[in-house]
Amino acid sequence: MVLRAVFAPVGALRERIVAGEPCDVMITSEVHFHPLVDQGYLNPDTRSDLGRVATSVAVRSGNPIPGIKDCDAVRAAILAASVIYCSDPERSTGGSHAFAVLDRLGVADSVSDRISVHPNGAMAMRALGADTRDDTIGFAQATEVLYTSGVQLVGPLPSPIDRVTTYLACAASGARGSATAALIDLVAGQRTSSMRADAGFR
Repeated sequence: MVLRAVFAPVGALRERIVAGEPCDVMITSEVHFHPLVDQGYLNPDTRSDLGRVATSVAVRSGNPIPGIKDCDAVRAAILAASVIYCSDPERSTGGSHAFAVLDRLGVADSVSDRISVHPNGAMAMRALGADTRDDTIGFAQATEVLYTSGVQLVGPLPSPIDRVTTYLACAASGARGSATAALIDLVAGQRTSSMRADAGFR
């Protein structure tokens, strides 16, 4: 048996399954889960939650750690950054929230020419890690920060600009067989709960 895995932002994965690409198991966010169930693409009876992940702040490893204890501190950190790394706001959870935070903090226009957008959070974090300047900053899901070498997790965004997203595994409608259930259990079951916690899942 061969497992073919595709990694992409949740919005891009939604587009692929809607376009008719074959799928047995999908890992997605709760926001995308309900519409896909309503449209008949996912079987809700097979849902198993991986956990909750916070949209977080990151810097290149070894760079100064900015304060992010409140909105004023996050605003100051953003304004002080020469480049702000994030993912696609149209397709990714972290990217869409990063742009929402910039708007809410009133800095979107003043930093628009400093935003470096990448297809997904993993690519954004790799770019952040490769940037040798000491005044850069990034926004991504905590999981994307923790598994990327060269970057350091500063922490989750503070209230009231925080966001925590539930991710889940679910079988596609029509998927059958013990392998489908076994894969869901592997990625979302108790056996791997400690691995998920280490990776940033709450």
